[in-house]
Order: sequence, then structure tokens, then C-alpha cells
Amino acid sequence: MSAGALIRAPIDRRVQDRRVTEPTPPERPVVHVVLTRWKPDAPADALESMRARTRRFPVTVPGVLGVVEGPSSSPEGLEAGYTWALVVTFRDARARDAYLTHPAHLPVAEVIGEFAERLVVFDLDG
Repeated sequence: MSAGALIRAPIDRRVQDRRVTEPTPPERPVVHVVLTRWKPDAPADALESMRARTRRFPVTVPGVLGVVEGPSSSPEGLEAGYTWALVVTFRDARARDAYLTHPAHLPVAEVIGEFAERLVVFDLDG
């Protein structure tokens, strides 16, 4: 074996070992944004009950890191007719995917589906 090969062998082995032993990078958080415009006849009590459920997601749904919900507070007036937003931050895409069928989410989705006149759902990697 040549001197160059002898020097490279330990380096090559370390590089190869590092590929095997380095931890997989953690998944990125996912931010789930829901914008709605409620139907004029949407019952206030149904909406408030649904909103209270969303605020409990960090306790009731595994992988939910945080929830912010409510009407716009922007002074710009660029809401394009949307009257309420829900922003849920998930640990990763797997947590978001599990949330979609989680029993705590289903009644919220049902109320939104029934009383939203307009709806946008937009997810992005955090």
C-alpha cells in the first residue's frame, strides 16, 4: 500500500463512520394556517365553543407546540374579507398529519366546515 493510501485510509474510514453515526437532522416544525369568513348566520355559541377547543390543542393533541386564534388585529385592513384565523404550530409534519384525524380536531373541522363561508388552509415549514 502506498504512503498516500495509508494516510487516506483512516480519513476515509472516519468520513464513512460519520455518515453512519451522525444523527438524522430533526424535522422542521410545520405551521398550519386557517383563514375563514363566517357565514352571517353562524351561531356565536358554536363558534366560541370551537375556539375554546382549539386553544386546548397543545394539551389534547400530541405534537402541537402552540395555538393562536382570533380575529385580525391588523391596522392595514388587508384581510380580504376573512374574519378569523387559526394558527397551529406542530413539532413536525408527522404531528400535523396525525392531527388531521385526531378526535380533538374533528369537531373543530366540522364547525369550520359548516359555518365558514370562505376558507383557506395553508401549511408551511417553520
